[in-house]
Amino acid sequence: MQPTEDDLKRWQEIAQRRNAILPAQFEFLSKKDISLKCGNCKSFFTRPMIVGQNDPVFVCPSCQSRNYIPIDWNLIRWKRH
Repeated sequence: MQPTEDDLKRWQEIAQRRNAILPAQFEFLSKKDISLKCGNCKSFFTRPMIVGQNDPVFVCPSCQSRNYIPIDWNLIRWKRH
């Protein structure tokens, strides 16, 4: 699902207030990990998710940029296996 222009604008404003940037891409790998493409240097890295923490910021190991992830755990529904 692609974000709307309004969503992107709102997330960019939040990221700026948190001294961060939006990642170029992010993907949930599992219930425990997230893969990110840094919005600055475009390198990929993986971090463990902090379940229940809304709007985390992850630091890129290559360029040290802070990447803001717009997550609202109240909206996420995990599939049961």
